Amino acid sequence: MVSGVAVMILALSTLFAGDPPAEAKPTVRVITVHEVRHKDLRKNPAQSQLGSVNPGAQEILEVTIELAGAAAARAEKYGFVQITKVEDDQGKALKPREGFGMNTNPHDRLVDVDRESMFFWEKTKPNDKLRVTLYFDAPARSSKALKTLTGKLKLFVIKERKEVIVADILSMQGKTIENDLLKSAGLIIKVTKVEDKSKAVTFETSGNQDRLLELALVDAAGKGINVATMTMTLGGKTSRTLQPVETVPVDARLKLTIGLGQETVEVPFSFTDIPLP
Repeated sequence: MVSGVAVMILALSTLFAGDPPAEAKPTVRVITVHEVRHKDLRKNPAQSQLGSVNPGAQEILEVTIELAGAAAARAEKYGFVQITKVEDDQGKALKPREGFGMNTNPHDRLVDVDRESMFFWEKTKPNDKLRVTLYFDAPARSSKALKTLTGKLKLFVIKERKEVIVADILSMQGKTIENDLLKSAGLIIKVTKVEDKSKAVTFETSGNQDRLLELALVDAAGKGINVATMTMTLGGKTSRTLQPVETVPVDARLKLTIGLGQETVEVPFSFTDIPLP
């Protein structure tokens, strides 16, 4: 006989972080607190739904914070999350669960801002906000609130975006794109292959690749062409293939979006008395 116990609770709060931030820094607030307590009662917990990834008992607290403002709007990456202190109202210090539930770990690196995922359930995807979920060991069952949560993270911010349009991209196999803006940005882009039938285009990028914010195919009127993107990085160079999923006109163009004036913004946050589910 199979038995199991699982509890999933969701609570909302609108707590803001401390004093008004400096002009260059975004505002930060807690928007959700989500607690999961899972205990598999079977002899072989590895067969359970949650246990297939994390066997046995799981008690996790998720706190999602939202950053808003000009710096959040221009952020292309976030990361290097450091938790200074997190403690419940019973005096229990909670251990951060770095990387839990994520494909990438924003505690030891910068990761791309993906607003489609961050705001998946929202009808509109705000351009001036981003969300970060922090994971911790669960608080004591008798706890009613997190007494303290303090820490900081970094935003990789782009001050200015520039577009470069490259005409007749389907005829440029084997050629390196020559452009003054790319040269000043230290970015090298070469068209390595153009498929005859599918019109898939493969590029090799090198140099200051963090300056390349977008690489897309468009028609002569500037309308985007739907593509599937495949990326592979090896030895400081990145192969990027744009595989069209619709008919590509013979005069298709390449649109590049380049980021200039990069800056790293450190964002501290401090919350008290966050209600628990």
